Amino acid sequence: MVDDAAPVWADEYGFRVLAADLPGFGRARAGDPAHALPSELARIVEVALDELGVLRFALVGFSWGGTIGCRIEPRRLEALALLDVGYQSEEGEPPTHEQRRAETADADFVDPEFAAAALYGVDVEPPTGMLEGLAEARIPVLLLAATEPSVERRAADLARFRAALPVADVRMITGAGHNLLADAPEETTRLVGEWLRSTVPTAH
Repeated sequence: MVDDAAPVWADEYGFRVLAADLPGFGRARAGDPAHALPSELARIVEVALDELGVLRFALVGFSWGGTIGCRIEPRRLEALALLDVGYQSEEGEPPTHEQRRAETADADFVDPEFAAAALYGVDVEPPTGMLEGLAEARIPVLLLAATEPSVERRAADLARFRAALPVADVRMITGAGHNLLADAPEETTRLVGEWLRSTVPTAH
């Protein structure tokens, strides 16, 4: 997801950029579905950064990654950029684990069983439940939100997000869908880079 954005954030904005292969994805295809909750995956990220000597960091998270980012210990975070995640509310009953398994049965870039467990984990631990904690910890937060399929449908969710996290910087990416890095790569990369540079001025 960040193959194109990472070099820009490093070369043009001066940040050290690390990208995690979390269990079930990329080179780390083995993942235990019993440990797919965002809170457990956040601990994996923290331990990996401990091993690299990184105590505090800014985190950029898209979708599932942003959900995990909301579960990072606040004392570790210098800033949190959320790419179309953290504000959406689900209507009705959340899908069951079996329904999530059916959704991921044909996935070819990820272990389908782990992906189903990870999606179900987001249903159990939604990022919206962490917003007040982020506000209390005074973590700088950027939310880039897509306007598609309908900004009107998102208005109530965005209003709740702003109420829970009033100091957050919320910006809309016009014409983009959920995958901002694919739909609006240059704008998304630039907005995140500029915001991080203004928020975390020392290169990390």
